[in-house]
Amino acid sequence: MAFARGDALRARAARLAPLLEAAVAGADRALDGIRDPRDRELAVPLVTAARRWPRLLSGAVAERLASPGGSPGPALREVSATDEEVARRLDAYRRSRSTWSLAAGPAESEGALLFLEARRALEAAEARLGEALPGPGARGGQVDPERARAEAAAAVARAREATGRVDPGRREAARRFVDAQERAIELLIGLATAPPDPRERASRALGYQAAKAEVLEAVAEWSRLSAAR
Repeated sequence: MAFARGDALRARAARLAPLLEAAVAGADRALDGIRDPRDRELAVPLVTAARRWPRLLSGAVAERLASPGGSPGPALREVSATDEEVARRLDAYRRSRSTWSLAAGPAESEGALLFLEARRALEAAEARLGEALPGPGARGGQVDPERARAEAAAAVARAREATGRVDPGRREAARRFVDAQERAIELLIGLATAPPDPRERASRALGYQAAKAEVLEAVAEWSRLSAAR
């Protein structure tokens, strides 16, 4: 059983590595297109933190395979800290960029504004789940999975409807965001309700990280396209 779980962890990490690298490459491309100093002040540390993901992944997987039943070690803690930093900086960038776009950039279409509102609702749903995550070694219980899925489904439905009203040039980036964010929320629900087995939690956490890498790439593409308008 331990071998099977280790094999599954290696396979998931192998799938995740190129996704993380693609997310970082997408973020780098978006950063190249950002010229406003206010944007760059927030975007540069965000991308810098995201660049650590690929390097940290191999170390975290090696650490978990070496001690499958132990508590999270330094490598896994560093991955968690980086995840939290990326999420925090991404949220700050989103809020700042949204305000700047409305105040100083081209007027957004009704469809784009509806999508941005729906996007914030999905991000808020994920944030609430993240706050309810049990600590290492603890069992779930703070999250009602059925209620969380129902709330997420309603938010996803609104976001998909809004995506259909986004201008064609940015519609695909909006669609990719909704698809990836939907997967991230479902995986986060699974992580919140996971048994305390460190190997199972590590496996689910890798899946969530892969979805968040796709979210980051979609947000970077949306920002790049929006900055070019």
